[in-house]
Amino acid sequence: MSHPATSYRPTRAYAWGLVVLSALALLFSALLMYERVLTLEDPTHIPACTVNAYISCTDVMNTPQAAVLGNIPNALFGVIGYSAILALAVTMLSGFTPPRWMWLVMLAGFIVCAIFVHWLFYQSVFVIVALCPYCAIVWGATMAMLISTIVTVYRRRREAAGQDVSRDVLLPTVIWLVWAAAIAFLVVDRLVL
Repeated sequence: MSHPATSYRPTRAYAWGLVVLSALALLFSALLMYERVLTLEDPTHIPACTVNAYISCTDVMNTPQAAVLGNIPNALFGVIGYSAILALAVTMLSGFTPPRWMWLVMLAGFIVCAIFVHWLFYQSVFVIVALCPYCAIVWGATMAMLISTIVTVYRRRREAAGQDVSRDVLLPTVIWLVWAAAIAFLVVDRLVL
């Protein structure tokens, strides 16, 4: 009987993917935060991510859903969270092997984020009836990080147990593309048609 490993070594591809995705999510969370500050300073400010009545950061930002924890904008939590993920990803690139507990905390964090992303998506498209494009980019990056982390943890567990491990990137890519297509279909069905 094999014992679970105390740590899982990340691949360079996973670490680079995490760097790119967390940097993208951080950038757009920061842009959302910046636009929110400008809107608070000048209520007539129209954010750069407002295109029309349906593609509108303005409509989304001015709802209670944009600040779930009182008056703290959700984007601020994104800036903090994605900064931490980016820092961890950079340390992985430098050779750091996170202990098993850190992988599990990271996985749990991504799962919580994914649940929140889907709640925000539902609120945005079905309740507010407007889509914030910056938010959608953050959602997509979050889901890609969740999927790649699930796959990486699964592969590292199999590797630690002495089982064969596939290095195929097709399955996680297809999972993300199916998710993105489903989201796009719902957006078009609800906001365009």
